[in-house]
Amino acid sequence: MRHKYIFIALTTLSLVSTNSLATENNDFGRKHILISAEPAAKELITRVASKVDKKYLAAEPKIEFRTNRKALKVFCLGTGPSYPDIVATTRPMNENEFKRCREREAGDIIQVKFGYEALVLASAKKSLPLQLDQRKLYLALARDIPDPKSDSQGRLVANPYTTWKQIDPDAKKTRIKIYGPAENSRNERSVRILALEGGCRTWDWVPEMKNIQRSYRLYRVICNEPREDGVYIKSDKDDDNLTSKLLTDTNSIGLMDYNTWVQSKDKLKAYPINGLPPTLGTISKGLYPLSRPYYAYIKVSSLKKLRGVSHLMNELLDEKTLGADGYLTEMGMVAMPEKELKREITQASEFAVMESPDPS
Repeated sequence: MRHKYIFIALTTLSLVSTNSLATENNDFGRKHILISAEPAAKELITRVASKVDKKYLAAEPKIEFRTNRKALKVFCLGTGPSYPDIVATTRPMNENEFKRCREREAGDIIQVKFGYEALVLASAKKSLPLQLDQRKLYLALARDIPDPKSDSQGRLVANPYTTWKQIDPDAKKTRIKIYGPAENSRNERSVRILALEGGCRTWDWVPEMKNIQRSYRLYRVICNEPREDGVYIKSDKDDDNLTSKLLTDTNSIGLMDYNTWVQSKDKLKAYPINGLPPTLGTISKGLYPLSRPYYAYIKVSSLKKLRGVSHLMNELLDEKTLGADGYLTEMGMVAMPEKELKREITQASEFAVMESPDPS
């Protein structure tokens, strides 16, 4: 599916203007910008909002934490003070959500892809050879897994696997030892979503559980809880240098963000997942399994009526924000390839309004 766009006259809206697009409008009902964001995207959009000069804001932006689904649902309910002006997500809006936006008259929406999140499974270059896919990685990491001796859906057992050979008959009989990021860190949440959930969903009865309220808690147990038996070791706050641990303990592997691995790739190797290595190409094309995109959606009505929205959007679209040396990469975001970055900035700067959602 190809993007379709409606272009709004640049004389009406201009990102390059040094003045606020909207003067403060008392009829709008609030002064602050309202943003809904998924946890991983929330940290990034919060940093962007903090960079906007306060002279362009009538009040501090308010940023609410919501899942992708809930953030987009509230965003699409309508326009005005009760509904978010911007949402930041870790996936594109789907067809049903876009249709709801149209039906509820949420108005014209500008979509901006602004980067990627990616995890790498790394080890010392002379460490053990492994052929990993999402399910094998899940079986190495998860606390509770579907009972391998039972066909009953939803029947769980504590993870019994202690060696790689138990998971993969072709692997060596080496004990599983995985280092991970610190508790409650941004990367630790990425482990739960990218490294665990993808493999968990390879059981055909699991994905639907996420959409059923009575089974959602069980879904979280199966798909988002790493093991606690000493096989998976989280870094403490004062010891998050995974590279040195992996170089010292050569039979271990570690989960780190892509940018950290790139800085250490002369010392560490990265394991392909599902046969795909972590590269900027596989990440940007949506092929590498341990990655996902970041999107922002902005209402044109808020750009017109609410002071500061245009400046926040302008800050988001700056190369010093999204480029390879931008400040969001310092927080772990993977910058888009240069060609893709220029395309996204150009489309948003021309106020290319969504007419259909991104292909998933």
